[in-house]
Amino acid sequence: MAWRALGVVLLAAAALAGASVTPVGCLGNSGGAGPGLVRVGDVRCETGVAVDPDGGLWVSGGDRLNRLALSGRLMAGFPLPAGVRANGRTFALTGGALFCLGERQRRAVVLRKVLRGETPVEVLPTVLPARVPEWWPACLCAEPVAGKLLLACQVRDKPGAIGLFSVDPASGELTSRAELPGRLPSGLAWDAARGVLYLGGQFPEGWAITALRADGTRAPGDWPQPTTKTPAIPTSFVGRVSLAGGALWDTAHYGFVARLDPAAQVDPGRVIEWHHELDTVTQIAALPGSGRCDALLLGTSMADAVYAGVWDRGERELRLVRRLGALPAIASLSLSADGWVTVGTARGTLWWRFDDGGDAPPRKVDMHVATTAGWFRGEELLACGAAYQLDDARGREWRPMVFPRRTGDRNEARRQDPIPGLPTPAGWVVVPTPGRQEAAVYASDTAGRKLWRGKMSLGNLQIDPRSWQTVAIEGVELSAPQELAPAGDGRLVLVDGARVLLLEPRGAALGLTWTVSTDLGRRLHVASDGRALLVSDTERHRVLWYDLASRTLVAQCGATDRAGDDEQRLDQPAQVAVSGTRAVVADQGNQRVLRLVLEP
Repeated sequence: MAWRALGVVLLAAAALAGASVTPVGCLGNSGGAGPGLVRVGDVRCETGVAVDPDGGLWVSGGDRLNRLALSGRLMAGFPLPAGVRANGRTFALTGGALFCLGERQRRAVVLRKVLRGETPVEVLPTVLPARVPEWWPACLCAEPVAGKLLLACQVRDKPGAIGLFSVDPASGELTSRAELPGRLPSGLAWDAARGVLYLGGQFPEGWAITALRADGTRAPGDWPQPTTKTPAIPTSFVGRVSLAGGALWDTAHYGFVARLDPAAQVDPGRVIEWHHELDTVTQIAALPGSGRCDALLLGTSMADAVYAGVWDRGERELRLVRRLGALPAIASLSLSADGWVTVGTARGTLWWRFDDGGDAPPRKVDMHVATTAGWFRGEELLACGAAYQLDDARGREWRPMVFPRRTGDRNEARRQDPIPGLPTPAGWVVVPTPGRQEAAVYASDTAGRKLWRGKMSLGNLQIDPRSWQTVAIEGVELSAPQELAPAGDGRLVLVDGARVLLLEPRGAALGLTWTVSTDLGRRLHVASDGRALLVSDTERHRVLWYDLASRTLVAQCGATDRAGDDEQRLDQPAQVAVSGTRAVVADQGNQRVLRLVLEP
């Protein structure tokens, strides 16, 4: 208690001096702050999209269904029954209710939510056919057919046929409707005006889109039509069809989107390529719009966000204009001197400008995940990373990577050799050597209770894999080295368990010169630009600003020991980054990155 009282006195003195850490908005959460914050429970879920008659946008939140405003603010969240996940690729609206496919104990279920009121989400007593392969989900048609839900799947006892089924939206009763030769059905869309049912999947002709009548017989015309080609081999368009804005749409992995006419011909074909923030677009729905543009909502294979876009009929271009969602998984955070912010997430590294708004789409997304804070050189970021998804860093593949800011084809980081014998580093920092085109790279080994150091060329940011060696630490025995930050003049700030240490070079070794004395929690993160030191105290819901020259506490953001979700309070802040007067913190309990301004 004495230490906590001392902390209160220090903070009061800082406030009298007029210094402050001022929040100026967020990145990555379209709800911003307070009740409008978007929250997601399971980022592994896919999501469809639906727009209700009152303009509400329905998306999956993993363990809930979320209803968003057009601005991206959360209007209401509806928890699912225990053990149920909403991971259907398409949503359907009929009879004043929302329907989607979900999962309970690895079995597919049909979910229903009455749109109006606070009625709970219910699981219909529908028994869906056993699928083959089991990992290939059933398809739900977004548009009802004769008042019934329509779905398609490849049933286990008929592996060479796609079955079409009707589901009564009131009782949940399943009725077989038709079957046709094919495999792996990928999408269903009903054009009521033309009386045409579009079905995408793998047919004897290959990946294609076919057209059927309501009874499942083939519609007139030259069907099936092959899907659009993509350079992302072996990925291809698979007939994941949607009807929106007067067009038929198809999608592919790596964020590919194609616009087609009613005959499934390119119109003009691929309109989005290599947009890794989309991963795979699952469903496209129309939003209220006017003029020369069609407003669209794009669901994705990740429940953390959907995207609003506009199809410009004159320019024949699809532009993403808004990201609606949250940041439920933040693996890393970096801030450049010229105002670029990178956020490592579950399925990619997102780039924003510091002044972007909470609903801004990222400026660039790399399909690899930065798992540590990085070091900027020009338009490139050097950090440790995982290939393709965050889970790949856990006991599998991690390595140093160079992330380019410019958008290329595949947007892949350049991977280097990992540190021999070191598991995923908890901390990572680059210290340039004065007057030379080389730098020292430090990595922390929590399990081994030591630091590693390697040599890097500044010309190509290539680390010599043979140069790695452990570093002697004088004046302190490390217990659990974690995050690292540069402190200028070759010094390092190190989180070691529940303490923050300042280390200085002593020949080939490092020596302890200062230990932060403020009473801190047990989960800490640090950042420094050589002048300011920021300590993110996760358990005590605050970020502390220290002046490295005087080694004194200057100010803090957040209310000590009081979590909150407004514009001034934090909830379990984690990774933090700072450059000059600008800083960012991963406010993980609120699923956002908060932008901060340091005011002396």
